Amino acid sequence: MILIGTKCRLEQTVTDALTAANVGSGALPVFGTPYMSALMENAAMTCLQSFLEEGQGSVGTHLDISHDAPTPIGMKVWAEAEITAVSENGKMVDFAVKAWDESGPIGSGTEVWARWMLDMYGYSYKDIASWGGKVITNNWDDVANMIKDGQVDVITWLGPGEVWFLVELSKDVGMSWISVDEDVLTKMEERYGVKRHVIPASMYEGRVGEGVISIADSAELLVRSDLPDDLVYRITKAVSERKGDIAIANAGWATLDPAKGWQDLAFPLHPGAARYFREAGFMLQPSAAPSKE
Repeated sequence: MILIGTKCRLEQTVTDALTAANVGSGALPVFGTPYMSALMENAAMTCLQSFLEEGQGSVGTHLDISHDAPTPIGMKVWAEAEITAVSENGKMVDFAVKAWDESGPIGSGTEVWARWMLDMYGYSYKDIASWGGKVITNNWDDVANMIKDGQVDVITWLGPGEVWFLVELSKDVGMSWISVDEDVLTKMEERYGVKRHVIPASMYEGRVGEGVISIADSAELLVRSDLPDDLVYRITKAVSERKGDIAIANAGWATLDPAKGWQDLAFPLHPGAARYFREAGFMLQPSAAPSKE
């Protein structure tokens, strides 16, 4: 059984080979974002590996992080992954991942959303510090204990559904869920492409109260561009038409709208996927496309 709360930490020293200049993601000799991402994913993989049988492995499907500070050559960096949720069939696992160097935090998934939202309200971390506050990016076990001890006033969370530490906290601590203001939501939609989402009142055993307006991100299913069209067609068809079955393992799939699955993508749509969306009537056939005349 995969244990929620399991953590793994990996570290390395930044060398010339690990810089943005070397990998081509930037011009400066600082720790490259692709290498930070790989360190985070490796930490998550290592965290999970002890629960897998011999010959089994894992593959990542979605990574939502920020790289917030440069790390020079010679400085140590480390990443920590923590298992935060496991599907009923044990095949989908969610992680919270963070990265630090010897000067402090350099990367996080939840943190970037918090910073973006704070900016939309017209505030910054410097403002919080000027009020006598402090922004922390500790692991969730530490945060949960700090909330119970009265050391934390507000938390932000990026992740699917009901997460274990919030479920437990909502039982032990008086908590209130705060809706995002509509004008802030509109700004974030326009700038970052996030979507409006309502946390239902039924979540967390009804402790949420009224539906809470929040933000949601979208995920894309990536395949190699050289995969056969027919294979990608069948994958797309299965994902679109059997989303209810997949949602048993990961509730987030229930929100999938196949009619919009081909829109607003960060990567080119594979021809096999395009074929399915056209046959399903979600995309216009090339011959039926409106004339530009």
